Amino acid sequence: MVGGIETTKNSYYVPVSLSIGNKYYNGSDWTTTATKFNVSLEISKTTKLSWDFINVKDEFDYTSGVGLSGYKINIPTLLAGELKLIIYCPQRYYVSTAEGGAAYGQGVTRLQSFIPTHCIIKGLELNSGSPYNPLKVDIQEDTKYENVVNESYINPLDDITFKITSKNDSGLSFSKVIYNNGLLDKLTSNIDSTAHKPEEYMIKRIVDQYNQPKIKLTQIIKPDILPYSIITDSYLSGKTFLFTGGSVDYEDNRLEGSMIEIK
Repeated sequence: MVGGIETTKNSYYVPVSLSIGNKYYNGSDWTTTATKFNVSLEISKTTKLSWDFINVKDEFDYTSGVGLSGYKINIPTLLAGELKLIIYCPQRYYVSTAEGGAAYGQGVTRLQSFIPTHCIIKGLELNSGSPYNPLKVDIQEDTKYENVVNESYINPLDDITFKITSKNDSGLSFSKVIYNNGLLDKLTSNIDSTAHKPEEYMIKRIVDQYNQPKIKLTQIIKPDILPYSIITDSYLSGKTFLFTGGSVDYEDNRLEGSMIEIK
């Protein structure tokens, strides 16, 4: 901080304005009213107020478990929008003589500009830490859905990776979608005009596919079939099949295809 007269070093701070979308941080909570909050500086007896880098007071300790340092800003809910940070010239609290001739030291606390002509900022960073995993700062694993069942009655499926998952109590993850300033919860199907969580659609699809026994058919035919073709077999009256894949032998002009019964 440069340009001011160095007076008593007491209670120096930096006014800051932080907004995300239409929400402003006021030092303890988020509000829709434009406001500032004060970031305290670490001032000691040996601190030089001119041409000296001064740190902000560290509000983190080992109990937070987040592995960060500096001024702590709580974000208890989802915020979406443009992030804007404004840093103002440093200021200080001071005690002035009250009107009416009161003795010095018995006055009122007021805000007063620190008088610097400019200030130099070093090492400014905005970092985040997840309270859902306080012992790990870097979380590179998505939400996992698991269920324990009797393995003698099942054939386990391969792991399914969702591109989109719904709002739940597991916190943010790579597959969650921010929609209308909130987390997307349900998807609407134009086929049956229903709205369900993406995970529910997947479970319903699997249950509908395997809740009744179906015939799996393998045939060697000419490669005239399309991936979405509906197939019938003259020897299996009343049954229809969906082509699910296969291999083509172009030299012999034949396709060995797998088909699953449609119910």
